[in-house]
Amino acid sequence: MSVVALPVPFGRVVTALVTPYAPDGSVDLALAARLADHLVSRGSDGLVLCGTTGESPTLSWEEQHRLFAAVREAVGARAFLLAGTGSNCTAEAVEATAQAVEQGAHGALVVVPYYNRPPQEGLEAHFRAIATAAPELPMMLYNIPGRTGCSLQPETTARLLDLANVISYKAASGTTEEVSQLRSLCGDRLAVYSGDDALTLPMLAVGAVGVVSVASHLADRRSRRWCAPSWRATTPPPSRCISACCRCSRPSSAPPARSPSRPPWNSKAGRWVPPDFPSSPPITTCVNASARSSPPCVPPDAKACAPSFPAFLLFSSLFPLT
Repeated sequence: MSVVALPVPFGRVVTALVTPYAPDGSVDLALAARLADHLVSRGSDGLVLCGTTGESPTLSWEEQHRLFAAVREAVGARAFLLAGTGSNCTAEAVEATAQAVEQGAHGALVVVPYYNRPPQEGLEAHFRAIATAAPELPMMLYNIPGRTGCSLQPETTARLLDLANVISYKAASGTTEEVSQLRSLCGDRLAVYSGDDALTLPMLAVGAVGVVSVASHLADRRSRRWCAPSWRATTPPPSRCISACCRCSRPSSAPPARSPSRPPWNSKAGRWVPPDFPSSPPITTCVNASARSSPPCVPPDAKACAPSFPAFLLFSSLFPLT
């Protein structure tokens, strides 16, 4: 039986970069550049800038542009840079995607419009308008119904493939069935990336080509190793491997102690999320806590994060780097 080689347009491991801040609440561009450089040197093939992990809803356009410029200067041509340009306003998403082209992005991560809950015809029109406005920029569609309130159906995605720059998809619906359906309808025309660290291995098993990861801030080389076809072909993933992955991406222990002056979880003054926010604040907390140590320790490692992330120590013991 012949094996179809699936496209991997942005590499195997794409890290959704957190946005570091200075104590006064401004974006710490120097720290962002250092973190990006570290992640690329540790195996990230690409970086997503100004996605929701990077707190895009709380960043001004000017802050986003300066952040992208700083990271681009730091990593150069060593990694793919994707700009988060999605919005529930089609005109705003079109404008942001055009800006990404001007800044030299390699791609755009465009999320399903949130809150509005358009029908499938509306979703298709939304993405079609964005892709048509920037035909030279490859697009990664991003489906995360738990956040947006509606889901981009595989049939709708398949119809969008008549647009040459719709080439990839971030699957974060919480089920592997989405990947299976996309692979069935879209074949090798669409590169599907896992958008959930806890489901990366199962999604790879049914046709995903890589992961847009948050855990790769800490488990960078292991994330790359997991996504390597040669490793998956020779190493059947044991149950304890999947269990460790789930615990890494869903840490259940309490966050580290913080000073009263530090906003809870997130780092930017006045831009915080509550402790039960079910996303990436644990990673943000680790990065920012390490970045603000004296002297600064950027980026964090598993040892520095051990008090609040014991799962990463288990992860390390299960898969020592060789």
